[in-house]
Amino acid sequence: MRTEIASKVRWDVEDSPGWPYVHFKQPRKTPIKYTVIVEKGESSYGAFVPDLPGCIAVGEDREQTLRLIEEAVAFHVEGLRAEGLPVSPPQCDIA
Repeated sequence: MRTEIASKVRWDVEDSPGWPYVHFKQPRKTPIKYTVIVEKGESSYGAFVPDLPGCIAVGEDREQTLRLIEEAVAFHVEGLRAEGLPVSPPQCDIA
């Protein structure tokens, strides 16, 4: 299975022109950038965010997978906040 690393994804509070940006309320009102790993399988693509354990997406093609991981991150962060849990700051970086 070949693994490719997508560019950093910027999760922003301000207006967003579309992928790879997504909105979520953040008390500090500063952007957070998470690294997204995209893997190409035999018949589908998968993506995950190393800094957000359990935040994954699978799609038929790369574009669909990137849209789904965007939604997954927003949902994941929303769930953490609803439960009063801290949102992990980004630790991973692309070399």
